Amino acid sequence: MSESKPRVLVLGPIPPPVGGIETVTVAVLESEAMKRFEIRHCNPAKKTKARMGQFRFGNFLAANRYFAKMRRDLKEFRPHAVYMPITSTWSGFLQDTMLCKMAVRSGAKVVGHVHGHHFYTILERESWQAKIVRASIDRFDAILMLGERWRKLMEDYGARGRILIVPSTARREIFERGIHQPLKPEGRTPRAIFVGQMGKRKGVFDLLHAMKQIEERGIACELVCVGPGEIEGEYEAVRALAETLQLKRVQFTGPLQGEKLYEQFAQADFLVLPSYDEGLPVVLHEAAAFSMPTICTPVGAIPDLVQHERNSLLVEPGNVAQIADAMQRLAEDSALRSRLGTQLKSDDLRCHPDTVTEQIADAIDLVLGRSQHG
Repeated sequence: MSESKPRVLVLGPIPPPVGGIETVTVAVLESEAMKRFEIRHCNPAKKTKARMGQFRFGNFLAANRYFAKMRRDLKEFRPHAVYMPITSTWSGFLQDTMLCKMAVRSGAKVVGHVHGHHFYTILERESWQAKIVRASIDRFDAILMLGERWRKLMEDYGARGRILIVPSTARREIFERGIHQPLKPEGRTPRAIFVGQMGKRKGVFDLLHAMKQIEERGIACELVCVGPGEIEGEYEAVRALAETLQLKRVQFTGPLQGEKLYEQFAQADFLVLPSYDEGLPVVLHEAAAFSMPTICTPVGAIPDLVQHERNSLLVEPGNVAQIADAMQRLAEDSALRSRLGTQLKSDDLRCHPDTVTEQIADAIDLVLGRSQHG
């Protein structure tokens, strides 16, 4: 082990599956900024998205294996600091609580990065659970939040550690791929795209009802839905609703990754994400990389990036008429799409992996009492 660099243990999963936490973990491990430290990665056992956050025996065994890895790494690597995600499910938070406690007992400073879209439910716990949350939050030397709303939430809670804003990011390759996208041919039917876990939380049922209005108005517009169901049965329910509404210009691809996903982004004209609850979804960065405006809702940390009429269009959660009106505007106005998409691409540069990981590295330096950049 090097004695010239502080040792940092990085906790967190890597793909597959692909999600916000996995994406940030990879960005940190590949980061130039993190080279100011000696890094070791502690990777938890693989879980499917459907299993995450659930009290299952398999998850219990996976957690025990993760704790064993953590104990070994703390003993062998002796980190000065630990960087770790903080999840928003209760079972996941309890696991993170144990990991943080182990790190603190080893003498390491701990930087936690909150990713979950409903972390407020953790802070709202009552009775004995509230005591666990308070003790756990206060163990962190710094907590990184995705946006201003989440930062204020944590400050109002009265967290002991420093509260900093560090947004989510996307894979480096998506930023690079967006630079080289070909021009779309003139005269083609405009295409909307949804990418994410399909279900009620992401507003997909509302989107399909909005698409029904688009078809009834005779607006030339297609919709492609990419992704699996969020919870069991939701994908089938979404498909069933599309059939009930007799939608003619809607396609479902299922989950896509890599080149097949990039092809869908390259062929689309705007993203629709009418969610009821979010953190700062990675798909916004992906759309921005392809200079694609979005129609989304002002929930979670989305307003930190998306501004109405500047770089995208905002609608109220659950307001089908607003979703349909916004889709009609973007479908019928290519100049508006170009203006908003270009601005979103520019505004999203602050969420590039290089920028985000620089902020994470600076936060680690801060808790270690070092000047930034060593």
